[in-house]
Amino acid sequence: MKFLPTSPEITSKPPFALYDRFIARFEMLAQTPKAGRERPELMPQIRSFPEGNYLIFYREFELVVAILRVLHSARDLEEIFS
Repeated sequence: MKFLPTSPEITSKPPFALYDRFIARFEMLAQTPKAGRERPELMPQIRSFPEGNYLIFYREFELVVAILRVLHSARDLEEIFS
């Protein structure tokens, strides 16, 4: 992920706070891959897990969890995955 510098007037949260939350969530999903909801309406064998206003889309393989996308939950998911 790449973050652009922010101005204190724009946000009070440091730009890497969200990055750190995602990394922590990715690590949790690697340990408990079935924690996410199955999403067969979007793609076979895909799961999603919320993190704040975002959804983490991932797929579980035998030895790894692959993070496919992180999208804002307000996006048109069916359009994106079609």
